[in-house]
Amino acid sequence: MVISNYRYRNIFLHDRLAPVGTNPEVNTRMRSIGRRRWEAAHSPEITPTATHRYLDELDILLQSPETSTLAFQALLASLTRALEQVQLQLQQAHKAALSLAQRETLHEMNRVLQAVIQRMRQALTAPGQYLLQLNDTAASLAHEPSWWFALAEALEVIETTLQRTLSLVQGQPHRSLSRQLGAVLLRLLRRYQHHLLWEAREWIE
Repeated sequence: MVISNYRYRNIFLHDRLAPVGTNPEVNTRMRSIGRRRWEAAHSPEITPTATHRYLDELDILLQSPETSTLAFQALLASLTRALEQVQLQLQQAHKAALSLAQRETLHEMNRVLQAVIQRMRQALTAPGQYLLQLNDTAASLAHEPSWWFALAEALEVIETTLQRTLSLVQGQPHRSLSRQLGAVLLRLLRRYQHHLLWEAREWIE
């Protein structure tokens, strides 16, 4: 899959050249992730302590007998492939990181996401594995991208995956396994998005 939407890239490049706060779309996005949390925490921590609970929740959910149903396997295959696209972009961002702190944080983000993907792959039955192959797409990644462009691409694919996850699970019954899986993944992805937006703001300023 070739990432062709440059919305984040253009927004932030414009902001890089203009005074902070003059771009209404950036300001809206910053408000959308919670101004009070932003100011209180300054930077959303990505640490083993902060992220291990996602794996614990996932382990519990994937023990359910409902995971073997064809409908859930289809959902699992689709979300697994989407998360693999996120991981590819996070790996690019890790390579392009400018500081040790950025590399350590992105390493932890990749580690947790790889563990999530591994658990989801292990829960796939034969039909699920087949559906996963049908969802296979070739990724085209830039060679040694700059930190800014790698960050923009990572934000873009996370946003796409958030929207895809929402569209797949929002019609499911409130307490269904599909809905609960979606909730766990949405919280993880939003945490990642929150952190990368903070990195973008730091770079702009």
